[in-house]
Amino acid sequence: MIQENILSGQNLEKEISEFMLELGIPAHLRGYQYLRSAVEMCTENMELVGSVTKLLYPDLAKVDHTTDQKIERAIRNAIEVSW
Repeated sequence: MIQENILSGQNLEKEISEFMLELGIPAHLRGYQYLRSAVEMCTENMELVGSVTKLLYPDLAKVDHTTDQKIERAIRNAIEVSW
């Protein structure tokens, strides 16, 4: 589980991955990768949490050279599959 103390680099990525797998999100889905990146970005900049569709998805889209709509759909799909 993600701890309160500040994690860095690989430790943060590992903690996020373990937590997402506990939630039942399959790692082979593209949305899994996007969710993990989104959580990492939000730990660095909490402003992104308050503006997911306006800031977070477009920022992820720039990094992965895709559209924010594709990011949102992939994340929604990963969440639906985990249910």
